[in-house]
Amino acid sequence: MFLGLHPGLDIQVTNDGRKFYRNCAVTHRKAEEIIRNRRKALQDNGKEDNLRRKKHLDMVDIVLAAKDEDGNGLTDEEIRAEVVTFLAAGQDTVAAGISWTLYNLTLYPEHQKKCQEEVDEVFGDKEELEWDDLLQLKYVTLVIKESMRLYPPFPMFSRSLDKSYEIAGKLVPQGTWIMINAYALHHNPHVWKDPETFDPLRFTVESKEERSPYAYIPFSAGPRNCIGMNFAMAEMKVAVAMILRRFKLSINKENLVTSNDLFPEIMLRTKTGIRLNLMPRLHT
Repeated sequence: MFLGLHPGLDIQVTNDGRKFYRNCAVTHRKAEEIIRNRRKALQDNGKEDNLRRKKHLDMVDIVLAAKDEDGNGLTDEEIRAEVVTFLAAGQDTVAAGISWTLYNLTLYPEHQKKCQEEVDEVFGDKEELEWDDLLQLKYVTLVIKESMRLYPPFPMFSRSLDKSYEIAGKLVPQGTWIMINAYALHHNPHVWKDPETFDPLRFTVESKEERSPYAYIPFSAGPRNCIGMNFAMAEMKVAVAMILRRFKLSINKENLVTSNDLFPEIMLRTKTGIRLNLMPRLHT
């Protein structure tokens, strides 16, 4: 957003800078409200004893209860940082994943039809999905995963080496920050057969067993992978299913995305956005 500014220039004097700081302030206030309300609820219901009795802990529960080896908890600022990260990273990535999945379904109507048939069967006479229904959206899940292979929401991410590694004959010392290009990996013909072809069947159980678990990393991988991965997949499946239940998707030729349109601004976006046509489906 701020590339090209003079190194000594305070970004707050620019329109983008002022907008950025306003948005940060709004996000911080919301995070503080969430933390304040959760702390009050814990105090009203028995605080930590109540927390330990909960069957399922969410992210706010975990950071509020976290202690180091000396029994010290996180500071308010540290807790806020964790909540803001969860809010920002969780929603933007999910929106990107949904958008690219819908885009691919417009390009490949045969896959859209197959997904809609599955969605109609899972919904039946119901108006809303239930949690157990998500496990039945098997083909929708394959389509979402293949869409995130072609268009990973996080196209690149960084890591700090915990020890020295030899890479391509060169010694990379401990502490070096490296960039991992998920987009390039997902399009590598040495890793994926016909990488530019949209093929959801790459992600069947049988196909997955034939490749490295590090060949597909839309949520990163290893001990530092995305903690909200399962929640994000659930959100995407619900959103895609609800849209396909109600609409048939199509796209005009002038709105097709080319490689020149891609814009990796943290998330993988396009310069002008993704524009699709939605036509209501008639259910008998």
